[in-house]
Amino acid sequence: MTRLLKSGVAVLALSVSLLAHAVERPLKALEEESLQQMRSSNNALLRHLASERTTLSILLVQVQGELVAATRQDLQLDLERGVSKVFHKTRVDAQADGILTWQGVTGTAQTQAPDDQNTAFLTRHGAHLVGVVKADGQLYRIEPLGDGRHAVIKVDASKFPEGKDEVVETASAKTPAQSATHTAPATHTTPVVIRVLTLVSNKAFELMPDMDASVANALVMANTGLENSQINVRLENAGVQRIDWTESGSANGTEVLAQLRNSNDPQLGKPARQQREASRADLLSLLTVIPDVCGLAYTALNKDAGVSIVDPKCLSNHTFAHELGHNFGARHDPDQYSAPVTPVYAHGVRWPGHWRSVMAYECPGDASQRCNRVNYWSNAEMRYQGLPLGSADKQDNARVLRDAAPIVAAYYPPLDPSPGLPHVSVSVTGGTVEPATVQLSANATASGNATIRLVEFLRGSDVIGQDSEPPYTFAWNNVAAGVYRLSARASDSVGQHVTSAEQTVTISAAPSGCDYRDPEAEHVTPWEAKDYPAGVKVSAQHAVWVASWATGTAAPSNNDAWSLVSTIPVPWSALRYYAVPNEVHYQGQRYAAKQWVKGTAPAPGSQVWRLLGPCSAIKG
Repeated sequence: MTRLLKSGVAVLALSVSLLAHAVERPLKALEEESLQQMRSSNNALLRHLASERTTLSILLVQVQGELVAATRQDLQLDLERGVSKVFHKTRVDAQADGILTWQGVTGTAQTQAPDDQNTAFLTRHGAHLVGVVKADGQLYRIEPLGDGRHAVIKVDASKFPEGKDEVVETASAKTPAQSATHTAPATHTTPVVIRVLTLVSNKAFELMPDMDASVANALVMANTGLENSQINVRLENAGVQRIDWTESGSANGTEVLAQLRNSNDPQLGKPARQQREASRADLLSLLTVIPDVCGLAYTALNKDAGVSIVDPKCLSNHTFAHELGHNFGARHDPDQYSAPVTPVYAHGVRWPGHWRSVMAYECPGDASQRCNRVNYWSNAEMRYQGLPLGSADKQDNARVLRDAAPIVAAYYPPLDPSPGLPHVSVSVTGGTVEPATVQLSANATASGNATIRLVEFLRGSDVIGQDSEPPYTFAWNNVAAGVYRLSARASDSVGQHVTSAEQTVTISAAPSGCDYRDPEAEHVTPWEAKDYPAGVKVSAQHAVWVASWATGTAAPSNNDAWSLVSTIPVPWSALRYYAVPNEVHYQGQRYAAKQWVKGTAPAPGSQVWRLLGPCSAIKG
């Protein structure tokens, strides 16, 4: 059925019936820890997140990523202790490189115009999940911690740094003629496409275990905001690349923005311009960490000024879209200026005690006057929650973006039509006994006028190494016993990705006398390479395991979906989680986990493993 917004614009209303079945819960809460405990964690990223001034609380979870799927209609998200919300799918965006973003709304949000106060944007990339969730206006971030765990962060959005985040320049000669006289927007069936390249600084990279998923999430949110606001513009991912540049301790945002723009700057500006030219990106955004800066951008319509900087933590508050908006000429709410701006209607809008648009600043006053940022641009033609989204004479960012989009889209000529996907293959050589050194090499070629930008080496879906220059090689060191699926993923200069066929490598355990066996395993069905539902027991490696949830086809020794039932030590694997009181053996020694740990090899003196002593064989 359809409903009419108060502006008279017809929109399709979702009709969703809840089926009488249990809603899947992809976030599994782990043992509770206080923020004070997290600030002393061995995980550097968790320490950082717990110390951010915007963090109210953190729920540590284990993610069942396979539940965030295109076919899943409903998901129940546990956001903090005692707070759980069911979201219903509204849309799924899938990329060729395996990244999928699931969008949903709560039941309440379905009964009216799209309600940004009750939404979920969940981006799955392999074992990682990045998310931005709002429940009754409360903002939550979901971030991978790089050790198998994820953090659900309750955010105090009023504490995001705000201040002068635009550098205003004289308008370009290409700027379209503007007047305060309002005209209805032209109707276009094909959106204007703006290509956006995202670079990631070294400091930002340390805070982003999956930069591709984080940027994909931000782009989907930005495009949803454009659609919500009836702006026929679409942002296209022109690539996500790490740039070998580190912020200085005394850096300020204005200096960094100028350095990014300066194509003669050898550390940042020159390589950034080269990557922008190669990918033909109309706009360039740098994810960087600058004290007390959420974002900064030039407000000017010219190619050189089409750059911005954003702090990764601020992606959840629509800062990515906000700074790109400046590059189109969009401005803040009128209260931020002492003199008229050009054009006069370029402002965002805010309603104290209610909400504010993408370009508006936080409302002044006490908590009752605060206004959460919503995923809408000011628009003289629309209303949101009963209030005008803008006015023709002061607040119409939608008009600004529509008028500027053809200019921005013409900064670079169109991409060569269908250059074709790159080609990549991988070969594996090296040791076969732990601790092994496995040598990986890839043969990657691009099609048409494109070039190979990066080759990543994968273990399953996890990146274990990368190389940006031929010959593309990587040495994977200290590999423990186990069976590994290895491949290479090539990315080209026009944003295309392709992954090679997998090569299977078996690393045998070193002779150690470690031969632990649980007699009960002889009476349990041996594991097979198939999907098992929760609760099923199998035997593997002379031990008994039980499925905690749908397992997929990975072996228990390499799969967090399996929990160890037996109390014997098992061979250590870099691919699974261990927790107290799990025991493993590695290089002839027995170890016990001191805490949740994944990927860190046991060693004497380890902070996460306790050495129990040499193996003493126990024969079943």
